[in-house]
Amino acid sequence: MMPTGLSNQCQQFINSFDTDSSLSDCTSALINATQAFTPGGSAGSSPTNAQVSSAVENICTGSVSTACPDNLIRGKLGDFYAACSAELTSNPNTQLRNIYDVLYALTPMKQAICSKDDSGNYCIVSSTSSGASGDLDQVQQALSYVPTSGTVSRRDESAIAANLTTFQDNYLPFLFRNGNMDNSALCTTCTRNILTSYFNYESDVMYAPGLANSELLGKQSALVGDIQNKCGANFLNGAVAAAGGIKSEFNGAANVNDRFAGIMAIAAGGLTLAIASLL
Repeated sequence: MMPTGLSNQCQQFINSFDTDSSLSDCTSALINATQAFTPGGSAGSSPTNAQVSSAVENICTGSVSTACPDNLIRGKLGDFYAACSAELTSNPNTQLRNIYDVLYALTPMKQAICSKDDSGNYCIVSSTSSGASGDLDQVQQALSYVPTSGTVSRRDESAIAANLTTFQDNYLPFLFRNGNMDNSALCTTCTRNILTSYFNYESDVMYAPGLANSELLGKQSALVGDIQNKCGANFLNGAVAAAGGIKSEFNGAANVNDRFAGIMAIAAGGLTLAIASLL
């Protein structure tokens, strides 16, 4: 269902946005990269770390990087705000905000998924992520309602909107980092690099409605406060470069929580399909 009650300018933008081939190419590339990890995908409910790492490499260095260039998403966000500023801010339209929300989160979440630990392992499968906590059952259940192909319709929007709230509640955009984690699990290079992905993007690209109003990123401020309380006020200062270059093959970090890694891969695929259905 298309958003209703929009200004003529905003409606015209959404009509063109809905048929934009460049965005379709981007979401198609994301879907192809994560297809095996969507609900019902070939990787099943417990994919191996090697499978997850292979999918992450496809997102970080493969066709997704070509199909979803940063300037494409930034340009669309700028056009979005120019055409629909009232609907995003002073006279908010929830459906429209959800579309804007997932489009905005696309780039920093991709960067977070591509972040690495001190050993050069992707944080999504790093042993330093094994303590990341969230209600995995709740997230997996939410993902089971996400459409399982790229040919989704807007009738799925209400379910997806509810799932965005579940993703926020469990800090999924931050790979489940939250204030309930032990210091040893939270105060890591991966946590710093994941948050830096968002800080850098937000410093360059304004989130028009204000981050506190984001269905996906609304808990970022609380998370930052929790991290500073547990890890020290200066823990998140400065940008941290990812360790090493992109590796051609996963080197097998030990003691990884397989279910966590699997859920994150499934979440990446599921959120991709949510994005595709809203765009």
